[in-house]
Amino acid sequence: MATTTRSYVALTLEQAQSLADTRFLGASVSGFGPTPDLDGAELEEAEFASTQLAARAAIKRGMPVLVAALELPLALVQADNDAASASLASDSAGVRPVQVNERVALSRVAALHLADDTLEGVTLQADAAEAIDLSWYDTTEIHHVVQLLTASH
Repeated sequence: MATTTRSYVALTLEQAQSLADTRFLGASVSGFGPTPDLDGAELEEAEFASTQLAARAAIKRGMPVLVAALELPLALVQADNDAASASLASDSAGVRPVQVNERVALSRVAALHLADDTLEGVTLQADAAEAIDLSWYDTTEIHHVVQLLTASH
């Protein structure tokens, strides 16, 4: 049985800067993640859906789209009962809204995903039918990601 889970959270520019500077993400972040009972192809599909939902949540809040993939112990990840988050996740099988109420070390961030359109200055639509194109960045590139976000806004 798995002891960790992947969760996807949208980061503000301030959170990204703090993560770069302090190597910690502050407590109380919310996002999306696969339900703990999945594996194989179902898990992969739920992770993709979770990434997309976190990106759409960022757009709805008027934020640039930067999603952090967090690899966390199951005990740190709780179900998020926020109605807006639950509504977003309701159409995606195997996905649940999640809440993390403890600081997260940079070493627990598996990857960063930045929307390609964010860098081009395009305003994304949260309700668009097509998937949001996200580029993958290693956590060692956090300072570069922050520079990209700063330059685009």
